[in-house]
Amino acid sequence: MTFREISRALRHGALPIALCVVLGVALALAWSLLRTPVYVAESQLFLGASEEADEGVVTRQDTAYLQQRMQSYAAVLGSPLLGERVAERLDLELTGAEVAGEMTVEVPAETVLLTVRVSDPSPERAQDIANAVGDAFSALLAELEDAPGAAVDTVQVSTIRPAALPTTPTAPTTAVLLTVGALLGLAVGVAVAFLRESLDDTVRDADELSAAGVPVLGVVPPRDRRHRDATEGPAPDRGEALRRIRAHLGDRPGRRTPAPRTVTVLGTTARADTAALGWDLARVFAAARLRTVLVEADLWSPGAAGLLGLPEQTPGLAEVLAGRLPLQEALRPGPNGLRVLPAGRAPEAGGEDLLDGPRMAEVLTRVSGDADVTIVVPPPLDRRSGAASLTTLSDGVVLAVRAGSTTRRELHDVTSLLDTLGAPLVGAVLESADRPSRRPVPHRLG
Repeated sequence: MTFREISRALRHGALPIALCVVLGVALALAWSLLRTPVYVAESQLFLGASEEADEGVVTRQDTAYLQQRMQSYAAVLGSPLLGERVAERLDLELTGAEVAGEMTVEVPAETVLLTVRVSDPSPERAQDIANAVGDAFSALLAELEDAPGAAVDTVQVSTIRPAALPTTPTAPTTAVLLTVGALLGLAVGVAVAFLRESLDDTVRDADELSAAGVPVLGVVPPRDRRHRDATEGPAPDRGEALRRIRAHLGDRPGRRTPAPRTVTVLGTTARADTAALGWDLARVFAAARLRTVLVEADLWSPGAAGLLGLPEQTPGLAEVLAGRLPLQEALRPGPNGLRVLPAGRAPEAGGEDLLDGPRMAEVLTRVSGDADVTIVVPPPLDRRSGAASLTTLSDGVVLAVRAGSTTRRELHDVTSLLDTLGAPLVGAVLESADRPSRRPVPHRLG
């Protein structure tokens, strides 16, 4: 994964990462508040050879002998048998195994010392147990090691550091738990972000369009849905992007190939806002004083009449194709000299046949013969079959691709279909996923 892909994954996954961090902190806080605090008391014992047993002389051999047996002594000290003795001495309502389970015994290297740590929810009981193990261990060791009838103990046990009363619970503290919870949440969130990035098959930027072999005409911000009036032009940033696309599509001196006079704005699925793109693109052509006609060929989702302030059932293309209305009467005036052929009343059946029939080709020929640019907006390719036939009647096809919504599979399928039909693909317009600015938009036509 490249640095750019990592950066994009983290940027797109910012919300899941933040949620995971918050969840991790919340779980850590809940555990910190609900867990039983544990206090640790520590004492230290010293084991020595008895002077009486060795006639008043403790030799190096005695000390070496004890060091060799320290691990065994530690096992005895942490055994349930010793735990029973301690429980009896302190009159505890605990079994020997439970007392032994609270104890840990360590033997510092090359010493005859035993460090005893007792962990208990009660600081007083932890201290009492840690201080009681010395006497209990001395008595048990005398039973296990001394010869029957011996007058003195072979090994003497001394408590050289009694346990103090613990005043604070053992780690981890609440601050540590919250930090660990945040770090774990961050790790999980980043993993989720990378997983989403690896599973995401959508086209997200112009580079991915180019990598798929589709020329990129431009990237436009999404349309502000509040603009539903034909007198309102696109927001300044969207308008500027559309004017750059107009430069790609328009005729100009020195152009190597003729500019397409009839342009079909095609969406692979209904998720792409082809109607808004076609409308705004027609507006910027009209604003450049080019004779422009917008043909709304989506008979099933008409919207142009409403943008012009006309009733939704205003007659249009459907009636022209059915032979019930002359073409010139169906054309409606729009801003900046734009002429609009609205969809008309949606046919109950046979709408695809109307779009596929020779009458549609005749209408486009007549319309484009009296215009510099004709923008055709068909239904989404995944909804109606007539959209495919309209691409063969145009001089160029512009794909409407929505970032984060159109998949690579859909893009591959539509380009393959256009290649099979011989429809000329001019390029794609990518609608970014960023929301449009909420700043007041000044009135500007085109």
